[in-house]
Amino acid sequence: MGKSSFYTGFAIAIIGTLLLCSCQSSIEINPVVGRVDYSIDEEPEPIQFAEETPTLSTEDRKAKHVEIYRSFIGVREKTGKNDGPEVEKFLAHEGFGKGYAWCAAFVSFCLDSAGFQNSITAWSPTAHRPSNLVYSKGKFIKEPEPGHVFTIYYPKKKRIGHTGYYDGWASENIMQTVEGNTNGRKSREGDGVYVILRPINTIHSISSWYE
Repeated sequence: MGKSSFYTGFAIAIIGTLLLCSCQSSIEINPVVGRVDYSIDEEPEPIQFAEETPTLSTEDRKAKHVEIYRSFIGVREKTGKNDGPEVEKFLAHEGFGKGYAWCAAFVSFCLDSAGFQNSITAWSPTAHRPSNLVYSKGKFIKEPEPGHVFTIYYPKKKRIGHTGYYDGWASENIMQTVEGNTNGRKSREGDGVYVILRPINTIHSISSWYE
């Protein structure tokens, strides 16, 4: 092969390579899905994390509990037959429909709403807590607090038949209560949530469900 033929072929090869590179450089390359596209100039927005709900102290929960049960003062049954929106809400909390006595269900609902675990059901004797008594057999074991739970014993029934909240002292030996399913005559089968004054000597027990 002569030199001229060699140089001619070499020149053709170089021209072909240049043309091929030129064609490839004009191809638009799209970003691959799932990978970071570094051609984007905008900064990504920072991730916003929800703030944790602060845990309330026991004292704060006690205050919340008192606020909750007092908020129901004035609630009345719809027809006087253990019914009405709020009454049925208390009963439903214990798995019952309207028509049942609800003094204990009211107490349980308010304690649970404030985050205090308890074993009170819709049956009033369950409001008595032998393991944490505040008052029993006519004697105080420790100082009562608003939100402690009282019970009343009925000899004819031979059991506890009513419960509600100790809410403070009205005068010496007379305590103020907030209780459901009672009335102005202090009945255990009433029509709403009332503030009642009861002599301490009519009370069977006062229990704390705060601990």
